[in-house]
Order: sequence, then structure tokens, then C-alpha cells
Amino acid sequence: MYEIKVLSNDEFNEVARSDPRYSYVDDYNMGFSDRQKGVAYVRGTHLHDLNKYLVNHELEELENDESSHEDPNGIRHKKFFKDLILPALSFGLIPPESI
Repeated sequence: MYEIKVLSNDEFNEVARSDPRYSYVDDYNMGFSDRQKGVAYVRGTHLHDLNKYLVNHELEELENDESSHEDPNGIRHKKFFKDLILPALSFGLIPPESI
């Protein structure tokens, strides 16, 4: 059984500093999964659909045996701004003034 925690920004940052294995988690992460503990953490937003996407993504990371998002410490995460928002801006899908 897995546990997924949706946290405030401050709570997320506190958890990210709580374990040396989370050293690659930074301000650009909206979530990360720790398969060893069976828990995923999501930085809560005010957008329901985005929260839903993040929860589903982290659940997939917990369930999958392999991931291209795994850091050297075995923690699975990806840089949300770099991987999702920046490409959307580059292709004009999101107008810069909406961020």
C-alpha cells in the first residue's frame, strides 16, 4: 500500500530537507516519490486539475519498476518548470503573462 501526501509549500520544503536521500529535490519540484518508504509527496497548488495530475504522476512513479526520473539516491522526481512549463511557454501553449 502506498501513501501520497499533498502538502503546503512550507511542509513540502520541510520534508525535502528531512532526509539526505532527498538532496536532489529543490524548488522546481512539484512532487517526488520515495519507493523505499512507499510514500510520495506533492506540493499542493490551488489548481484542482494540476493537483490531480501530480498525484496520479507520483502514484505511477511508486508503482513502476523503472523510471527515467530517478536520481542517484533512488528518489523519483522531475523538474516541473523545466520539463512542463518551459516547453509550454516555448510553443506558445501558455502565455507568459499567465504565470
